[in-house]
Parts: sequence; C-alpha cells; structure tokens
Amino acid sequence: MATIAFVSAAAQPPFNADDALAIAPLEALGHRIVPWVWDAGPLPSTIDAVVVRACWDYHRKVAGFRAWLDALEQRAVTVINPAPLLRWNLDKLYLRELAAAGVPIPRTVFVPQGPAPQLAALLDAHGLDDAVVKPAISLSADRTWRCDRAGAAARQRDFEALLADRSALVQAFVPEVIRDGELSLVFFDGDFSHAVRKRPRPGDFRVQAEHGGSREPCEPPAPVLAQALRWLSHAPRASSYARVDGIVVEQSFVLMELELIDPVLFLAAAPLAPTRFAAAIDAAVSRRGASARTRDERLAALLDVEGHVVLRLRSGVVLEGWVEELSALALRFEHAPSPFFAQAQGSAAQAPEAQTIALSEIDAVLGDDGRWQPWPPP
Repeated sequence: MATIAFVSAAAQPPFNADDALAIAPLEALGHRIVPWVWDAGPLPSTIDAVVVRACWDYHRKVAGFRAWLDALEQRAVTVINPAPLLRWNLDKLYLRELAAAGVPIPRTVFVPQGPAPQLAALLDAHGLDDAVVKPAISLSADRTWRCDRAGAAARQRDFEALLADRSALVQAFVPEVIRDGELSLVFFDGDFSHAVRKRPRPGDFRVQAEHGGSREPCEPPAPVLAQALRWLSHAPRASSYARVDGIVVEQSFVLMELELIDPVLFLAAAPLAPTRFAAAIDAAVSRRGASARTRDERLAALLDVEGHVVLRLRSGVVLEGWVEELSALALRFEHAPSPFFAQAQGSAAQAPEAQTIALSEIDAVLGDDGRWQPWPPP
C-alpha cells in the first residue's frame, strides 16, 4: 500500500532490534518498509511516509532537525508522529506548559540560555538541596548530572558551558527513582499497550541502558495508568505512539517526560506490542489519504464557481486570485489581486503570475462571510 521509511541516525543500525519487530506486521498489511538516515539528503520521492525512530543525534543538530521537519511538511509527506507534535516535544520547556495545566512534575527551575547564574545561589533560592541539571534539548541523559548545594560550586563551569549552548532545567532530585525505579507506559493511538520499569545501576540515578540501567516488564497500577492517560491527553495533538515516563511519589504519578519523538518502545516486552505499533502506523498512513481527499472537497466548497479565493499562508502572506489546478497535496495558483486588495496590502511589489502552493502552507481561507476559516478544515 505505501512505502514507509523508518528513519534513524547515521550511527544507528538501519533497524534497531526493537523497531525491527514491527517490520513483519507492517509487511503483512501490504506496506514496504525501508531504512533512511534523517540527514542523509533529500527524501526519495518514492517514500510515502516517515516514521521517526532512532534519530538519536538530533539533540546535537537541532537546527538541522527542525529544518528537516520543515522540509517534510513542505513535501507534504506523512510524518509519524506529526511534525508539529515533534517540534513541541523537542524542547523540555513543554513541561512548564504541562505543569501550568496541573500535571505534576518535579520542582523545576527553567533557566534560559545565556549568562549562567551561580548554581549554588539558584539551588538555595529555590530550596533545592539535591537537584538534577539537564539540557532543555537532550536525550538519554546526555549532559545530565546530579548536584547538591555542597557540590554546586565545583559544577559551576559545567553549568556555564551548558547555558552557553542552550537552555537548561534544574529539577529537584526524586529519590524514589533509586528505590522504585521509573515507569515507562507505552501507548499506540492513545490506547495503552504495555509498560516497563527502569532502574538505575547501583551508585547512579540514570535509568537509561547507556548508563547501565535495567528494565523489566511490569503491570502499572490502575491509578498510575489513569494518570498517565490524563498527562498524555495534554499534548497538543494525538500521537501514533507515545511513551509516558514517570515516578510514583506518594501515590501520585509524577511526570518526568512525555516521549513523542523517537523513544524506545520496548516492543519485546509484550507479545502484541509489535502488531499494535504496526496498526498505529497503518492507521496514520490511511488517515493521511482520507484527510487529503477531505481537504480537496472542503477547499472546493470554499471557492466560488470561478475558482476565486483569498488565502492566508503560514508565513503571514495573503494571496488573492484563482485556483487553476487542485491536487491532494498542492494547488496551482494564479495571482489576481483586486485594486482594493492591493491597496489594503500597501505593497507595490508584483507577485508572480502563478505559483504552486503546498496545501500544508495554507493557514486559512477567507470565507463568503468575510471571516478566515482555519486550514486544514475541521
């Protein structure tokens, strides 16, 4: 049905052992699965959808990763998870948004990039006796370290180097991670699939395998599952796959991360997990085809019989003219601004006579009632 690329970093194998478990179920659904390195160059035109998986160097190439997401959207290829959701999840500042919505997170100081305050004074001002310092954009606990007030002065240069490069989080250390570990609950299309408990190696606080952490399948308590579902519901849009990481503190599931970009999904931890993952990918690919047809129908309904339309692009540019040709991904647009429109724009610049506009570039369409109608249509 579709050619789907599992996208990874150059240093990773084409398919890691976990993701490889989903290939057979996807092929059984009629799809062709191919590997691709996210920054290896333009995506081949034969690829219909991209599943973001082991892109585990994006935190060192942030501008390039964002540009890559932009390019995928310009080409209107299906991105799983959707590119806007990946952008939102890229910077851990999203935790501040969730905390404002009532989601419990560790006590956190969000420190902007730039000149570093004195770490010891910051810990003292916020009553943090024991803290974890981490970059706002990072993965696998890279450049993440634990620090108490007594050791803060010795880590000041590390803190300054971190903030010279990017924003950071200073979070209260959650001691329950040593005793009970961290729970990772995996969801496909919003439905719970399975969970694992991750534990740090003795003498460490990091639960990632790269740092000696271990993991084992587990059944989360019903209250934890209910809370994880609520925390996931605060994401700005639905996800095909998600991992909710948290620590139980006094019967509350304290959120550590919503992992929506390319988390390890621990597919081997549950017999049906690979099939569930494959079904979620298949559904996303199928929805894309259906939504494109719906957009065509809605756009046609917004045009008058002569095909005249006023569009507002995501860049803020407003265009008036006629649609010469419409496809599932783009339209061919001939500029024909009225005198009133040209005067309102206050610009003497001449627009090109015709251009092709990707449907993903459209922000809104002016309706017959004179109001902007959001794009894509609901």
